[in-house]
Amino acid sequence: MSCIEDSFPTDISDLHLDLLDTATVNIEFSPYQTPPQIGSNRYLYVGSNEVFIISRTVLKLGSLTALQDSTFEIIDSRIELTLVDSVLEIQPSFVLSYFAMDSTIEFSESVINFDNDDWLDEIVFDGQLTSDSLSQDTSGIYSVEFSVDTSIVMAWADTSADPQLLILESPDLNSEVLRFYSTESSSLEPALIVSYSDSVTVTVTIDSIEVDTLILDTLELVLEMSADVSIVEPPLFSGGGFDSTLIYFSNGAGMKALMNVDLESLDVPEEAVILKTNLILYSDSTQSNWEEDGTFNMKIAVLEDSIVSEVDYLWPAFISEDSLGTGILKVSSLDSTNKLIHRIDRLVETIFLGVDDNLGFKLETSSAPSIFNIVAFYTSDDPDSSLHPRLEIYYGVP
Repeated sequence: MSCIEDSFPTDISDLHLDLLDTATVNIEFSPYQTPPQIGSNRYLYVGSNEVFIISRTVLKLGSLTALQDSTFEIIDSRIELTLVDSVLEIQPSFVLSYFAMDSTIEFSESVINFDNDDWLDEIVFDGQLTSDSLSQDTSGIYSVEFSVDTSIVMAWADTSADPQLLILESPDLNSEVLRFYSTESSSLEPALIVSYSDSVTVTVTIDSIEVDTLILDTLELVLEMSADVSIVEPPLFSGGGFDSTLIYFSNGAGMKALMNVDLESLDVPEEAVILKTNLILYSDSTQSNWEEDGTFNMKIAVLEDSIVSEVDYLWPAFISEDSLGTGILKVSSLDSTNKLIHRIDRLVETIFLGVDDNLGFKLETSSAPSIFNIVAFYTSDDPDSSLHPRLEIYYGVP
């Protein structure tokens, strides 16, 4: 394969520019999976589709100190979750189970996932709330509401009570996924809403004289959840349906890849200055799952840790905890031609200078339109060499 003819523009006149053709350099990928970490996602999910199952969503009730020692009279209370979608073809029912989170339970939305949530199966719930349908307001926004008895709310608010965890499920949703706004949303977060009657001061005019008077008014107290996360069960490499000659990336499926490039075999002069380094990857759209259209961003980072056991990353690898340390990273976007170009000068220059060891690179999704998007890329195992991953290094020699 010949070198690319387009030169790298520079105003450094005393450098001789070369493009090192690395088509024959070995670029190895090791695709692997970890449990998806989506606790900071702005959406919650309920249901399942052809690829993913969202078995349950866990919510932690926030502070209820506003209800302690209150003098107002509670009229009614409800837990409300607002849907993202405004057009629905179904009217599913929902179940919201609740229990006290005592000192034996450690809940963190950044840690819990389908691989470590077995303890939820052993919980004896204190009670369940049900909702048989969705509500819709005048602006067309849907929500699911669970009526909560005042005695339950006041028990939750008791100063000696443990924090409450809530488990949202919908047995009816077996072929569709509904999205709700989460605590990470800027508005419409899930909350406990308490309607109450209290005395308020209003100014009225009597015989042209303004008089302050007390009246009873109905007000609402919105108590937001302090944490929430959906337990997503992704498709696994070990379950079939995936091509071991491709690499896949997905936040919702925890799909990532390690990359090894034999940089040491490149004949780059010691005195060379690395001017530009491009890693070029080509996406296989036929093997990708685009749940929603939009921009897919991938990040690549230098590994700072050696891989203790390479056997752990052999296909179809599943790593319960991704503890590989990474350094400098770069984020790039997949373009309209299904080509992704990583400009990774800073990632490789310290390796060429001998400052850092070449321990490899880690690639994973930075952002995508949906956590359910799965994007596949070709490797050097594809028969079409034009689709192979490629490393282009521009360097200057004084």
